[in-house]
Amino acid sequence: MRHPPSQTAERREKILEEASRLFRGKGIAGASIAEVMKASGLTHGAFYAHFDSKDALVCASLERAMDQLALELRETVSGSDAPKEAFLGRYLSQRHRDHPEAGCAMPALAIDVSREPGMRRSFTSRVVGMIELLTSSLPWRRGRSREDQAIGFLAAIVGAMVLARAVDEPQLSDRILRATRDELLDVDKPSGWAATDAPQHKQSDSILTSVLDNIEQQKQVPAHGAAASGEVGEQLSFALYGAANRMIRLHKPLLEPLGLTFPQYLVMLELFTEAPRTVGDLGTKLAMDTGTITPLLKRLEASGMVTRTRDRGDERRVLIALTDAALALSKELLAVTDKINTACQLDDDGQEALRDTLNAFARPAGE
Repeated sequence: MRHPPSQTAERREKILEEASRLFRGKGIAGASIAEVMKASGLTHGAFYAHFDSKDALVCASLERAMDQLALELRETVSGSDAPKEAFLGRYLSQRHRDHPEAGCAMPALAIDVSREPGMRRSFTSRVVGMIELLTSSLPWRRGRSREDQAIGFLAAIVGAMVLARAVDEPQLSDRILRATRDELLDVDKPSGWAATDAPQHKQSDSILTSVLDNIEQQKQVPAHGAAASGEVGEQLSFALYGAANRMIRLHKPLLEPLGLTFPQYLVMLELFTEAPRTVGDLGTKLAMDTGTITPLLKRLEASGMVTRTRDRGDERRVLIALTDAALALSKELLAVTDKINTACQLDDDGQEALRDTLNAFARPAGE
């Protein structure tokens, strides 16, 4: 059943609104398509009538959120005699810090975007637009590039918001916001102005000292039930961390000549076992969420290793299959497995026992 164009546009806008809110609040990997569609009051299947993939949705919702920020900036500065102070008061606020789902997309999603090359173009274009808007809308000092000052200003406020959200000490979080705001406003004031503020900074210093003392005290108190020893070498987590790193390092020189990364190698092995496979099936088998495996598969497709096609029986499903070029690498990929087994210096029984132990740890019963 076809819907009128106006209804289709309304539904798309609703999906974008909810996706933008969920991605900013939970991160790109933390919000699934199913969750976005449920929040939009639509079925999961309706998603593909509006977007080709989650990546396309992320890019569109990212652009929407940053366009909204630009509009709010214009509204804030247009009605103020002190536009920079007005904007900083709104951006570096506790409300903005405490509600990322309704705030600026840059501090909420920049780290996620940095890991997804396919999303950087949309993000970059909006960052450039924000720099241009700040350059033209706010007052800047003479004798220096207005654009450079706007870039520094934007980097400072975004970085401050990331830090303020990340620390777990409320006093320190508040101070990060306040200090950044004061510093950015200080640069526009006469050189002698800052001296009058010395007592306040002295008081703030004592707050920071108190916060750091509390953190140090928490480090010194052993967790309930934990061993008194803090030796790194005695930690299970460190042993697992070291083993995982070594395993990846062992694979790297074997996979680089084949043009594959370790996660791509795992996908290829799984597809050698059975193909075609759905994206969801591969993600479940390899413990990768949609936000991780989808761009990985796209890169394999771009390199000619896999094909991605819609299931004719159910267009909501994307089927992944190996290309002839990938099948031609089967002997070389299986040889990698043999070389890794040799490097581990464990007999068959030892490898099987270790694998069973790690699988039980990674996927405990009931989860």
